[in-house]
Amino acid sequence: KVYFIDLEDFRRAANVSRDRRILNLVHLDRSIGRFLCRAARLDFLYSYLGHRPDRAAARRMVAEVRAARESIDRRKRGGVPATERVVEPLAGGTE
Repeated sequence: KVYFIDLEDFRRAANVSRDRRILNLVHLDRSIGRFLCRAARLDFLYSYLGHRPDRAAARRMVAEVRAARESIDRRKRGGVPATERVVEPLAGGTE
């Protein structure tokens, strides 16, 4: 077994907000998620939550993590993804 420990910005907190938990999961998925299969990542999520939620709740959590990751990626790129950009026709262009 290999254990990864990231102590960057480590601090003790009495309560961790839902937004902070989502952000933590995004960071973990970026760092070690790519080395794990889907089943292992779900197993980690259940351990992180401290219980196994029902299927619908788990899907919502995964979608929330994915949306947060995409939002962070968009901000880092400085805008919306190329697939979502609206391209205006050039004025005076050929038809």
